[in-house]
Amino acid sequence: MNGTTRTWTLLFGLLLAVAPAAGADLDLNRHLIPELKVNGSIETIAISGELSLQPEPGVTAEGTFGIPFGSIVVHTADAKTLIFDGDGNHLFSISDERSAKIPTPAGVEKPCTWVSQVPSGSRSYHRGDTTFVFGTAGGPILTVINEGPLIAVSGRVTDAGGNPVPGASVRFEPLLTLDEPLAAVTTDEDGRYQITAPGYRQTVTVEKEGYSTLREELIFENSINTLDLELEPLPRTVPGFGSALAVLSLLGFFLLIGRNGW
Repeated sequence: MNGTTRTWTLLFGLLLAVAPAAGADLDLNRHLIPELKVNGSIETIAISGELSLQPEPGVTAEGTFGIPFGSIVVHTADAKTLIFDGDGNHLFSISDERSAKIPTPAGVEKPCTWVSQVPSGSRSYHRGDTTFVFGTAGGPILTVINEGPLIAVSGRVTDAGGNPVPGASVRFEPLLTLDEPLAAVTTDEDGRYQITAPGYRQTVTVEKEGYSTLREELIFENSINTLDLELEPLPRTVPGFGSALAVLSLLGFFLLIGRNGW
């Protein structure tokens, strides 16, 4: 092990912070995560060494798997680790189950995809399901997102007046999980629904004829959640009074004005 390698320390499964910090001196809202462009055609590979920040991505001489500085690492609910560059471009898909296991200081084996090498002196900050790692120069060098396991969500779909909306389609689509694209249910007579979906980050879509489609991106914090949803009714149109009839009526109005000398 050379001198450069000795200056690195390990971040085990987001459980061991490199340099704990309260976060009061840093506004994490300034460090927005870009849109992550998942490419489903990228082959899922297995790796034999922990993730290591490197100028060039790929397998390194020390047996680690190099990822670029500024990378975004996403642990999905279907046991994959997706690597994106700082602009949100999908670089690698790695199988947690097929990759090598590494023992942690607590004696628990973790997939090497959950172990990252970061420079000594780095600081980590946590916000929800996301960990931001900042280098000694102050800029972000690594972002790690843990989608989490299956979640259960229940609630009611109502209109603006609080009346139940039966027969509404409620769909949950995980933002980054590749193998399970969505879960869908229909509300009962009281507008209630129950659903399970993989991952804390979900795109929730509610559709019902006569109502505007509701679509929201949400991050859930617990494995069991309650979420009530409200639909807005579509504006009603007067029967038989379409756009063509409206144009003819307006034209007749101007002709009438012309005849009367206005």
